[in-house]
Amino acid sequence: MKNLTLVLATTFLAACTNHLYQGKTTYQDNGKTCEALVYWNNTTHFFNREGKLSSVVIRNASNPSSFTISDSGDNRLTLMLQSGDYEDVINNTQNDTELVCGVFSGKQSHQKGETSETTFALYCNKIPNPLRPDTSGIRAQAQPYVFKMSEPKSEFSWTGEELKADISFSCN
Repeated sequence: MKNLTLVLATTFLAACTNHLYQGKTTYQDNGKTCEALVYWNNTTHFFNREGKLSSVVIRNASNPSSFTISDSGDNRLTLMLQSGDYEDVINNTQNDTELVCGVFSGKQSHQKGETSETTFALYCNKIPNPLRPDTSGIRAQAQPYVFKMSEPKSEFSWTGEELKADISFSCN
């Protein structure tokens, strides 16, 4: 009985929940309607109800490599990109090393069930390379992209197949 109590107590203390949060938006790219996907996961433990900090990933049909925004624990996450690869076309700021290229808002509010949308304001575009075609997809614009969020998933696989199925890599 003593061992059973110890096992149950250990299981209870180590219990955690993992959720996948994801949403979609559409955008125009060369006259075609394309989709973009935002997703992140959140692992909560018995003693940490707010969850572990995790990065937000934004993928789009034209550029499957995505934007990754590191979580700082705020409801507004800042996207920092190399100034040699990107140019700020909205705020027109110049910097020698990094630019504030975007802000993602609504992560914590969505996790708490307060909103069913998140937003991504993008200020920078990739600097074109004359030797490669432009595949940037989502471009800087004055209005933020609004992602309609789905219900969180508590059972999912990180093999990538589930996430690949949620976004088509073509534009209509």
